[in-house]
Amino acid sequence: MDFLSLIETERDGVNSRWRLVKSKDSEDGIGHSFTLEEVELGHNEKGKEIKSCVVQEVEGAIYSKKATEPRGGNQKIIWPAARNTLLLLKTNAAGLPDQPEGISFDDLVEELKDVLTKIDPKHRLLRTKEAIVALIRRGDLTIKEDLIYLPENG
Repeated sequence: MDFLSLIETERDGVNSRWRLVKSKDSEDGIGHSFTLEEVELGHNEKGKEIKSCVVQEVEGAIYSKKATEPRGGNQKIIWPAARNTLLLLKTNAAGLPDQPEGISFDDLVEELKDVLTKIDPKHRLLRTKEAIVALIRRGDLTIKEDLIYLPENG
């Protein structure tokens, strides 16, 4: 089966959400909240009202939920360490306007490379980079202005 995109929807109370699960030409994991509004289209030949629905964007409600936990063995090891590192940065930056909550890719790699203890030391750097890139592609981590962060809802 060849597909260009796979979009998942789910309902959360009043709002619904769509998420781009897999995309050939775009970022995976992005999404948005929306509501469905009923509209009247007119009447049929018997005078019965014809209705449909339209999608209404929920302002400011960007949705980026990961579908599953990381699958790759190295991702499963790197993910909690990356999350803890970024949570610590966020905590340390609280209330300090010039303190970033994110970290550069290279600094994150350096911070996490020794977490992969079962990997031969000469391959740890590469495997750590691959795992971080995969976590970014999945939406577990985000990049803004050359720094890596936890997603807003992460």
